[in-house]
Amino acid sequence: MNEAWKANPDLARRRFIDSLVGKPPAYLANRGEKSSFFLSIFLGLAAGVLSAKNIFDRYGGGETPQINLLLYSTMMFISTSILIMVISLAVMRGSIFLGRFNAITSVISVLILQNVVETIGGFVFINANWDVIWANRQLLMFGPHLTSHPEELWRFWPPMYLLSFLIGGAYGSLGESPRKFLIPFTLFALICLLILYNPNHRGYDYESTMFKLLGAFAVTYISFLITNKKLTGADEYLIVRFHRWLTITAVITFFVALFTLDPPGDDITFGSMEITGVAPSLWGGFVMNVLVATAGCVLGFGLGIVLAFGRRSNLAAYRYPSTAIIELIRSGPLVAWLFIAFILLPDVLNPIWESDVVMRMILIISIFGGCYGAEIIRGGLQAVPFGQIEAATALGLSRMQTKLLVELPNAIRTTLPTIVSLFIGLWKDTTLLYLLGVHEMFNISTLALTQQKEFLGLTRETLVYAGMAFWIVAFYLSRISLRIESGLGLGHEGGGEAT
Repeated sequence: MNEAWKANPDLARRRFIDSLVGKPPAYLANRGEKSSFFLSIFLGLAAGVLSAKNIFDRYGGGETPQINLLLYSTMMFISTSILIMVISLAVMRGSIFLGRFNAITSVISVLILQNVVETIGGFVFINANWDVIWANRQLLMFGPHLTSHPEELWRFWPPMYLLSFLIGGAYGSLGESPRKFLIPFTLFALICLLILYNPNHRGYDYESTMFKLLGAFAVTYISFLITNKKLTGADEYLIVRFHRWLTITAVITFFVALFTLDPPGDDITFGSMEITGVAPSLWGGFVMNVLVATAGCVLGFGLGIVLAFGRRSNLAAYRYPSTAIIELIRSGPLVAWLFIAFILLPDVLNPIWESDVVMRMILIISIFGGCYGAEIIRGGLQAVPFGQIEAATALGLSRMQTKLLVELPNAIRTTLPTIVSLFIGLWKDTTLLYLLGVHEMFNISTLALTQQKEFLGLTRETLVYAGMAFWIVAFYLSRISLRIESGLGLGHEGGGEAT
C-alpha cells in the first residue's frame, strides 16, 4: 500500500476512493477528484474537532477525570472525522446518488461505528462508576476466602515464577527480533503495575505484591533474553528439544500450582511450619477460572489422545469403551454433566475419593473436553498419509513409536486451529460454574459485588469487566494459535500448508 502511494499517488488515491465510495458518474470521472478528497479530509477533521470540543464543554466542569475526557474525546474525534469524511466524499463524488454499493455500505458502516463508539465510550469513560472494580480487584482475582486470608496468597507465587520462566522461554525460542516481544510485554507489565498501584480503594499491601510481581517480570525478561541468545540461529533439533522440555515443564507447573494450593493427603510440616492447604471449594475469582480451564485443557488433551487412539484401535477391548465414552459424553450439554457431577457423582466417588465440588467440576470439564478433543485428534490421525506410517515401519519404529512420533505430531499439526478453538470454548465454559454457587469471577461479578451497599445497582460495570477479562484471554489464545500456525507453515484455516 505504501509503495503504491509512493510510486503513483494519483492512481492510488483513485483506487482508494473507488473502493470506499464507488465509482462516480461519468461526468465526474476525471474532475475534482483530488480537491474533493482533500476537502472531505478537512471537513472530517473540522467535525472531529467540534465533536471533541463539545465533549469538553459538556462534561468538563463535572467530576469526570481529565484522562477520561481526553480518551473519550479522542475516540469521538476519530470516529466523527471518519464519518464526515466518508459522507462528504460520497456526496461530492456523486456515487451515493447512483446507489453505488460501496458508497451505501461505507456510509452505513461509519454510522454504525459512530454510534458504537459514542455509546460504549460514553459508558466506559463518562457514565460508569468503576469504583466497584477498584475496590474489589483482589476479590475478583482470588475470591472471598483468599481475600479475607491474605496470608495464604503466597501459594500463587511459586507457579507464577515458573509461568514467567515458561513465557520468556517460549517467546525467546521463536528466533524473532527481541523488540517484537519486549515492547508489548513491557507495556503489559506497566499496565499490571499501574492497576496494582492505583490508590483508589486500595485495601491491600501493594508494596509487597508489587515487589514480587516485579520479580516475576524480571524472570520473564531474563528467560527471554537467555533463550533468544542461545536459540537464535540454532539447529532445528535443538529448538524442538527445547520445546519438548518446555511443554513438560508447563505440565509440571500446572501440578505444582495444584500441589501448592492444596497438598494431597494430610497436613505437611516443614520444620516448625505446617502447611494445611486451601481446599478447592475455597478457591475463587479469576484464579479459579484459570485453574479449571487449565485443568480441562491439560487433562482433557491427554485423555483425548488416549480416546482417539482407542477409537481407532483394532482391538475391541479398546475401541468399544472409547467409542462409548465419547458418544455418551458428547450426547449431553456440559451444563447437564456439571449438575450430574454436583448432585450424583459424590455418591459414586465418596467410597474411593471424597472430592469437593470444584474437583468434581474439574473432572467433568476434563472428560468433556477430552471427548471433544478425541474426535478432533481422530480427524487429524485419519489425515496422516499412510506413506509416512510405512516409512516409519521401514525405519524400524515400533507401533507405539510410530503413533507417538509420527502420527500424533502430524495430527496435532493439522488440527491445531480446532484444538485451540476447543481450549477457548473450555475457557468460556468455566463461567457455568456460577450456576453451582462456585465463587468464580463471573459469579462474584454478578452477585457478590452488586450486593455491597455502596455499589448497589452497578451491574453493568461488573458485567462489562467480566466480559472484557474473558475476551482478552480468549483473544490472546487465538493470537498464540496464529503464531504457532505461522511457525509451522500453516497458511489456511483448515491447517493446510501454505504454498
